[in-house]
Amino acid sequence: MDEDIYKQKAVALRYQQEKDQVPVVIAKGRGLLAERIREVAAESGVPVKEDKELADYLMALDLYAEIPPELYAVVAEILAHIYSMNRKYS
Repeated sequence: MDEDIYKQKAVALRYQQEKDQVPVVIAKGRGLLAERIREVAAESGVPVKEDKELADYLMALDLYAEIPPELYAVVAEILAHIYSMNRKYS
């Protein structure tokens, strides 16, 4: 098995305007769990953004924690990109 897989990280966020005031961490993991998070995202058609520094910050949060204010701008940029992709492919 590839040794680098154990260094991989993945974090999944949820943001539903009617439910959430800000994005919430709904899954996170390293290694095989990170790989599975990416697989589920791909199977579900959820876009994936690779950003090691952001992943490091988000990994430090508890599950179901809201993202902290200092990450709002970065996450908003990602969400805006995803929304524009959805409009383009809808």
